[in-house]
Amino acid sequence: MKGIESVDPLELEKQRQLTAALWSRLLEQRVAVGAPGRIQCYFFAPSDAEVPRLTAGFPDWECAVTDCNEPEYRRMVRLTTPQVHLTQEAFLGLVEVAMIAAQQSSCKFDGFQVETSALKKRPWWKRLS
Repeated sequence: MKGIESVDPLELEKQRQLTAALWSRLLEQRVAVGAPGRIQCYFFAPSDAEVPRLTAGFPDWECAVTDCNEPEYRRMVRLTTPQVHLTQEAFLGLVEVAMIAAQQSSCKFDGFQVETSALKKRPWWKRLS
């Protein structure tokens, strides 16, 4: 992916591992592979100036900006995807997109969250894959 070479490889690997753990947790909660859902991506911005640089790359996504309590960051930015099919591949691809966007806008990517209450879940007797 263009731009991935400028991302810190250690941070990228850390986020890949956290994303794999999130995916495992979703499977444990019986979320069906390919279920439609929306993914929330969290970023920290050092000042107001970085927020539009970050959000410009995601024109069709919902955006919420709040104050941040972290000492080195002024704003927390939550970008929410349009509805997507939840798969491990989708999450891992999104990690790269988010890390590149964070690096190019001088922000910090802090991970994903998925609201699971509305997701289609597999019956408990079906094997997880």
